[in-house]
Amino acid sequence: MTLDQKLMAHEYVAIFLERVESTNFPTLSRRALLDKYKFMSLEAEGKPTVEEGEAEKMD
Repeated sequence: MTLDQKLMAHEYVAIFLERVESTNFPTLSRRALLDKYKFMSLEAEGKPTVEEGEAEKMD
């Protein structure tokens, strides 16, 4: 994805979440909305782990 595409995806999800969470949407500016949901744009590291007992549920 290009940087513009990542920003557009981030904005789309932030707007979607804000509409679900807030009854009087839109209340935040574009910048405030992106700042509120900035955790979604963080890069993940490592591999997902499976807790004990969860492996049996997946089979």
